[in-house]
Formats: sequence, structure tokens, C-alpha cells
Amino acid sequence: MKVRSIDAPESPTAGSYSQAVEVTGASKLLFISGQIGMAQDGTVPPVFELQCRVAWDNIKAQLSAAEMTDC
Repeated sequence: MKVRSIDAPESPTAGSYSQAVEVTGASKLLFISGQIGMAQDGTVPPVFELQCRVAWDNIKAQLSAAEMTDC
């Protein structure tokens, strides 16, 4: 079993933890930490709906960094 930390460059810096951890062996699993509505440049949209959109974009960035976009 291999474990790899992932921090997508398209999402904001997490600080002292990894934004995602990939575990490979017989299958491939990706554990994604809670993503927030903050853009890579540190800005937070003023409207909740836009914050949700940014959070989903951050999740997609982690999936892309783990090469898991063909689901």
C-alpha cells in the first residue's frame, strides 16, 4: 500500500495539513479534507452561492491533482 499527500496548486494553501491523501494498493482511494469557499489567491466571494462554487472547484482541483477526473 502506498500513501501520497496531495495539495492541488489550483486551490488555496492548507497550511500544516494535506488537502487530500491518496491511498493505492488493490484499488485507489482519495480522502479529501473539508474544502472552503476560498480561492487560491485568498479571496472569499461575498455571496454564499459563489463560496459554494469555489469550494466545489477546490474539490475538483484535488481530484484532478490525483488524476481522478474520469469518473
